[in-house]
Amino acid sequence: MKILMRILISISVVATVLSSIEAAYSQISGLRGKFDGTKTQEARIREVGSLAVAVEVKDGKTWQQWYATRRGEANFSKILSCTVGEFNGDKKSDIACLYDYGNFDVGIWVFTSDGKNFNSSIWWRSGKGNLNPNSVVGGIESIDNNNDGLSDLKMPYLYPNNIRNDIVFYSDGKKFYR
Repeated sequence: MKILMRILISISVVATVLSSIEAAYSQISGLRGKFDGTKTQEARIREVGSLAVAVEVKDGKTWQQWYATRRGEANFSKILSCTVGEFNGDKKSDIACLYDYGNFDVGIWVFTSDGKNFNSSIWWRSGKGNLNPNSVVGGIESIDNNNDGLSDLKMPYLYPNNIRNDIVFYSDGKKFYR
């Protein structure tokens, strides 16, 4: 009986560890900004069920969902990289994510904060055959490249001839342009 109990406990521990590992791989965390416009908060993007994602902000010790896609709208595994910036000029932090649509078609989703929720829209899209997601070196980074007060995005990119260059996406407050 003791041996059976130990085996069952061991199986339970292994299942818990595997579940924790899976949870760790199905979220992007450590996104920090002033999403409510006043205090620094942490946000995470996580997989919620089949082909859906949620954006949550930590308020004290509690995670609150500020945005969620409908099932089938987004595949978490297609999110390549995310960063925080002030993309629309409203003094609240927003989140931008690089998303792989397949067929060398990449887009930039922006989750703009209204202080309590995020609204999502596509601010830039490469179109089929125009950008290799495997050539993105590292991830996107928020910068104000043109000193206009709006965060822009910098994406390190490795071209087929092994030349690495930063592609900069400039924000006009509603979309990105190159």
